[in-house]
Amino acid sequence: MCAAADAFAEALTGFKNTLKPGATLEQINSALDQVEKTYDDLLSTAGSAAQARVDAVRSAEEQLASAVNDIPDDATLTSAIDSLRDEVATVQAALSDLASEVRC
Repeated sequence: MCAAADAFAEALTGFKNTLKPGATLEQINSALDQVEKTYDDLLSTAGSAAQARVDAVRSAEEQLASAVNDIPDDATLTSAIDSLRDEVATVQAALSDLASEVRC
């Protein structure tokens, strides 16, 4: 589970690093795809360990994915970057709590 948590954390960092002025929606969606892949791996390895923490990660990740999916194709991303960074921070905090509880 700890390896999956580390991979998810790296994907979140990669996603956060795409949130720069000039980023395209395609780049952000590609980074989100990696987040979702590593998130799925995390869930499959978590099992029933620390279920409340897993649920918090699930909720935060779903909010992040929803925020990205709600960006209109013709939007300027500059206005969305700060809110997406906040969403990533929420997922990172939930993941940190999970990792601490399962002693990674």
